[in-house]
Formats: sequence, C-alpha cells, structure tokens
Amino acid sequence: MNYGERRTRDGKVTDQFVMIGVDLQAVDPTDPAHTNIGGGQLIIVDVEDPTNPHARSRVDVSTSTHTVSCVREIQCRYAYTAGNRGTFSVIDLRDLDNPKEVDFNPSTPEIDPFLSPATDPNKVFSKGAGHKWNFDRGAIGFHTGSGGTAAFDVSDPANPKFLTGTGAAGRGEAAGLEDYNDFIHHNSWHPNHAAFRPFTPRASRTGTCC
Repeated sequence: MNYGERRTRDGKVTDQFVMIGVDLQAVDPTDPAHTNIGGGQLIIVDVEDPTNPHARSRVDVSTSTHTVSCVREIQCRYAYTAGNRGTFSVIDLRDLDNPKEVDFNPSTPEIDPFLSPATDPNKVFSKGAGHKWNFDRGAIGFHTGSGGTAAFDVSDPANPKFLTGTGAAGRGEAAGLEDYNDFIHHNSWHPNHAAFRPFTPRASRTGTCC
C-alpha cells in the first residue's frame, strides 16, 4: 500500500487516501462481493478519519500492482504500478470515486499499458517483474525491476516519456557481468535533483595553495 493526498494552494489537505494494490488476492469478510483471487486491482481507501478507514473505490488494472506510487504524493492525481512483462499502468486518480487506467493506445478496444524496459523479461524472471517507482522534484520518474532501472520524463504524468535506462548491465546480461544486479536501484531515491545536471564539466578550482 502507499499513501496519497491532495492539498489546496494554501496547503490545506482536502483528501487523504491509501492505495492498496491487490497483487495476488484480497478477501474482506465485511465485503464478500468484492473478493478477489486474481489480482490486478487497485483499491482506494479513504483515511481522512483514521479511526474509520473505508474502501472508497476500486479499479481493475492490466499490470502488476505489487507496488503503486503517486507521481506527486502531496498532490496525487496520477499513480504508476510496478508493472510486469515489459509494461506498467498509469492510473488516473483525479476522480477518487471513479479511478481509471490510462490507455496508451486508445484506438484499440482493450487497455494497452505503457512500456518500460525495467520490467523486461530476462533469464532469471521469465515473465519480467517491475518493483517500484520513485519520483524527484525535477519530474523524473525512476522505475526499477528485473530489467534494471529506467528513467522517464513525468512532467505530463498521463503521458510518461522514456529517457534512458541501465540496459544490458541492469538486466545482468552484459558480457562478463552476467551475475550482476537485476534489481539495480531496487529501493532508491534521487534527492536534490537540481544538483545533478547532465554533461556539466567539473567546476575549475581557483585561488592559490600552500
């Protein structure tokens, strides 16, 4: 599960909720009509009153909900799933009573999830497995899984754009590195994003010494 909330411009919290990914199965004795034994579902639980949490809505999802992460935790309008088999899902949470999976290709009748090399199949995980998303304030999302790490531009969270990934080394397939890290950056964070600028030369030193 993961936490999300909404805030007004002055910082007032308006919605507080928990996202529960049904990865394998879910059985609720107080709500037997929604027993799930197949996985692939996201439950939104209202926790504004922490003494009375209750399921607010559900949405079926076409990829693994092993983890589900808000693109912006304090303004959670979109969330991404861990994903599997080379794909992940974007969940539209703008209407918490009616969450929806965003279709990568709306011209087809079925839901098409988004592609990510982080969940590519490899020799260890034959079906490919995503693990988690982390997002920095520079609108970059880092997706980790059995295919290594993939970075996406999430400035438009409903339409993430692949930037780069760890490639064969992250999949443990690079020559001479076959036994190295699949789940590279398995649980990691990218703090202070502004300090990391690509292709910036080291600052020259000035002054005298000794």
